[in-house]
Amino acid sequence: MRPTDIYAYSNIPARLRTGVRSEKELDLLLTEYFDMETVAVSSARAGLYLILKHAGFWRTDHVLVPDFLCRSVLYIINLLGFGVQEANARTKAIFVLHQWGYPQRMDSIMEEAKKRGWYVIEDCAHTFGSTYRGQRVGSFGDAAIVSLPKIFPTYVGGAVLSKNKDMITSVREERSKPRSFGHWIFDLVSLRAARLNYLLRKPPFLATAIYIKSIHFPRIPRIAIRRFPATLGKIQSDVARRKHCFMILKQKAGEKYHPRMLDEDSDVVPMCVPIFFPEEKLRTAQHMLKEKNIVADILHFDVNRNMLNPRYKKCLAFPCHQYVTDEELHSMCEVIASV
Repeated sequence: MRPTDIYAYSNIPARLRTGVRSEKELDLLLTEYFDMETVAVSSARAGLYLILKHAGFWRTDHVLVPDFLCRSVLYIINLLGFGVQEANARTKAIFVLHQWGYPQRMDSIMEEAKKRGWYVIEDCAHTFGSTYRGQRVGSFGDAAIVSLPKIFPTYVGGAVLSKNKDMITSVREERSKPRSFGHWIFDLVSLRAARLNYLLRKPPFLATAIYIKSIHFPRIPRIAIRRFPATLGKIQSDVARRKHCFMILKQKAGEKYHPRMLDEDSDVVPMCVPIFFPEEKLRTAQHMLKEKNIVADILHFDVNRNMLNPRYKKCLAFPCHQYVTDEELHSMCEVIASV
């Protein structure tokens, strides 16, 4: 049996998958959920590329990025800008990643962005509906991206959110360009590579190449669309289950979650939950979880939740999604209590 990890929901039985039937239906459903104009695209990376393209970024424009950004996203940014970790006179934008679904402290970030005249792009790939002080992430900046496979069993797919109607129109026009034979082949290969990525729990070379090239193929394959939840109620139900799992893990962890209340100003819809064991016990806890067939990586989490003033701590990233069973939750809680 495949271990439970943050992507285990990709293997739910096909009989449980009922979804929308077209890009237009998916746009309407996402717009209803986020309460702002949303366009579905082939991946969050494709969405980021189209945002930067519409905003007129060029190679000499610097984009401020966090320390924990993956290389494939940096590659996309570097096609139409240049990712930097220190702001300077050429910095034109800030790329805000809500790590694992925990909202960045957007009041501080937006205040600095407004003062410096930065374009604000929010990366909501790790969450689907977290809020910061009552406002949904993705609605603070000029535009935002969402990654559907990190939340639902779609394998591929993303979305662009923006209050800028011209941008939404531009992204939709790019997506509606005629689908060529090459596009059809790309869809076929990308779906199989993405599924292999989930099953192996690591991206093979082909998947990495496809992620990069997906910017040129913004349409979502119909089979991937159909794996997305069919109704607003189903989305809300999945989100509620994630939050339920989150609350159980957080309450069981107590001070191991974080003594300063990591989410005191936020309503978190998480991808995973950071549990802060003493560093010498992280490997012990990880091994105990592995014996229970649960995968949890040792990673660094920004406990300040502020990319302008980060403070990283080592932790175990506990899986937290709607397909984690009560039995698996119980097993994780046993480990938390015993370490």
